[in-house]
Amino acid sequence: MIVYDDIVELCKRFKVTDIGFDPYRADDYVNALYDEHQIICTLVPQKESVLTQASQIFQRGVLGGSICFLDPVTAWMARNVDLTPSKFGGVKPQKPKSEEGDTKDSRMKIDGVSSCVNAIQRWKNPDPQEESFRSLQDSLSRAADERATGQTPTTKAIFLTDTPSWLKGI
Repeated sequence: MIVYDDIVELCKRFKVTDIGFDPYRADDYVNALYDEHQIICTLVPQKESVLTQASQIFQRGVLGGSICFLDPVTAWMARNVDLTPSKFGGVKPQKPKSEEGDTKDSRMKIDGVSSCVNAIQRWKNPDPQEESFRSLQDSLSRAADERATGQTPTTKAIFLTDTPSWLKGI
């Protein structure tokens, strides 16, 4: 309920028009958000075919400086995520293989990165009636431009304090 209450408060404060969500164990939240608060939630299937473009935008945003993290928990999650393309060329956030190399390492949390990629997927596939989706790209571009000229960004962006392992060598 704490998470639910936070979602409701953030939706009110920032006039959120749509929430993209991972379907895993989300049914109760999604139904209650709509029934009780008329908050629209849109399913984002966690498949490469759906998430590749958003994952690439996220990666370019981090590399270009328009997406970064000041929050140490999200920075830790970014260091944990594997954005290596599959043999088919698609990419989505994944946990790295365990030390034994046979399974995903359950200790590695990547939920913060996955939620960012889900948000980007919703932004890139918006309802054309919603101006709020189109303005995100402008905000990220302004933040990158401000940072490139040595200014402190005045726009809202996500800030990274440490380089994630998936960025090394790129």
